[in-house]
Amino acid sequence: MRIKMKEKGMSMLSMYAMMGGSKPRQAAVKGDYDLVQGVSTFLAQASISVTHKMCAHSLKAITEPAADVEACAEEGEWLQEIRELRETLLFADDVALTQADASNTKVLISAPFMNGVVATHLPFMGEKGADFLLEQIQGYYQK
Repeated sequence: MRIKMKEKGMSMLSMYAMMGGSKPRQAAVKGDYDLVQGVSTFLAQASISVTHKMCAHSLKAITEPAADVEACAEEGEWLQEIRELRETLLFADDVALTQADASNTKVLISAPFMNGVVATHLPFMGEKGADFLLEQIQGYYQK
């Protein structure tokens, strides 16, 4: 019953979109391939267009990578894309977020393990992770 109520709440996001007027409903995601794909799928279910899917590593090890996921050969390429974003819901690592324009709604995401330490800043798994994402989306529409 609790999950059904949350699904109903997710459908209410369209009301936030209407209240936002002409604000673009767009997002950009930068991270590991699976993280990019998972977050992008969730955002699409919330009617948010993911305009940039940036993989933080080469796609050579990925069997049949999605055509819309890009892996930039040079760090400067994705930095330039990040710097050009405006009024976008941006999910990325701390380095990318520091380079993004202040008009963006910035959400820190990274690999679950960094230098042997478990990341605790963002619970992307399961129900709590979905709740967190929904809060970020609502914040984006209210900004």
